[in-house]
Amino acid sequence: MNMYKKTLFAALLATSTVAMADEQTELEFQLEANVPAQQYFVEFQDPAFGTTTQTMAWDKVNEKLEEVSTTLLAKNNVGKITAHLDSAAALSKGTDTIPLTVSIDSKALPVGATGAVEIVDAATITTQTLQMKVAPTGTPTYVPGDYTGAVKMMFDFELP
Repeated sequence: MNMYKKTLFAALLATSTVAMADEQTELEFQLEANVPAQQYFVEFQDPAFGTTTQTMAWDKVNEKLEEVSTTLLAKNNVGKITAHLDSAAALSKGTDTIPLTVSIDSKALPVGATGAVEIVDAATITTQTLQMKVAPTGTPTYVPGDYTGAVKMMFDFELP
């Protein structure tokens, strides 16, 4: 009788395994990836900085505009990175303007590629954290009103 129970148990186990196999589903897909040899970029650490209007707050005590700052991430694993402004940075309201200085790691960005400043040297192959600041140039005359402006920075990557 003991042998009968073992045979019956083995038969039930085999039947349940077959039943389980009838309920299986299989999915398959292909993958691929490309890890580039050359890696270069400059981007805002906070992606929202580049998509929202930044406000230069008015400092009531010192009667001047406060600077705007953020952090940039930069990398070129095969050469240096230089930066310049596409056009002069300024806030304007009609004919009134407030000139601005844009700097990256305390290096003022010039207008035009001719005088571009090096912000990452060729020996640096890791991602760099760089401070970017926008501040009024010198001591401008502030005429009351609402001002607007845009800053367009250009980055050149040295590639082999």
